[in-house]
Amino acid sequence: MNIVFLVFGNDYKNYQQALFSMLTFLSKMKEEDHIIVLTDTPEYFKVIEEQITISLLNEELLNSWKGNYNFFWRIKIKALQLVEKEFGGKPFIYLDADTFLFNDLNKIKKGLTQGYNFMHLNEGKLSELGSKTEKRMWKQLKNTVHANVLVDESSCMWNAGVIAIGTKIKETLQLSLDICDSMCAQNVTPRLIEQFAFSLALNKENKLIEADDTIGHYWGNKIQWNEKISAFFNENLLKNISLKSQIKLLDDFKFDALPVNIKVPNTRKRLNTKIEHWFPNKYEIYIKR
Repeated sequence: MNIVFLVFGNDYKNYQQALFSMLTFLSKMKEEDHIIVLTDTPEYFKVIEEQITISLLNEELLNSWKGNYNFFWRIKIKALQLVEKEFGGKPFIYLDADTFLFNDLNKIKKGLTQGYNFMHLNEGKLSELGSKTEKRMWKQLKNTVHANVLVDESSCMWNAGVIAIGTKIKETLQLSLDICDSMCAQNVTPRLIEQFAFSLALNKENKLIEADDTIGHYWGNKIQWNEKISAFFNENLLKNISLKSQIKLLDDFKFDALPVNIKVPNTRKRLNTKIEHWFPNKYEIYIKR
């Protein structure tokens, strides 16, 4: 199975997250599994370059992948199409950088051979979801058809931090792209279009199953997880721990010590913003050169 990451841009935290996720897979994957990284910044993966294959991206290619409607996350679908084309259409699992493997991969592998698809988590029926974005999307998409797929009250939004396809790969990815482009053409609120396109396409071609009992996705608590991962790498750097030993250490890593999602009250966010405005830092002193 191909294990796929897409990491680009200038935020080093994304590369740190991706590297940590790759190590969690290296600690459990088999010889027949292979990590593929699509990136425009391969130098961030020097420490692990012998264990992975890098597919090099550039700004021109990334911009072209946004399509006629300049939709940023269309890039994810196009990247997976590239993997399907360049690496022989093998079963794959795609991971956002902010993920980690904490259970055996066999459940997902077995499910893929049986014709199932996987995404991280079923977030619920779009018609019943409560955020402003999702409510607006449902109003725009109710009973509309995109690439011959009907959006109705049973259509669910799945979290796209994990995407795994074993059969009908080419067809499923093309359907995802066609749905995405159709929604962009109709000016649907863009933030979650790619995620919903995957949700519809993967569930149409095969039965869709959750992967959250195997893979963690801390999109809702990145601050604490970034601190924990930084501490892991910093300690290993100071102790000069080898990459092989770091992978071994993950066998005992306490993945359940931090929540993967925290709902911060909007009132607290607004108060913190006001407090920072009312009480800015004082007496900042810098060195003189």
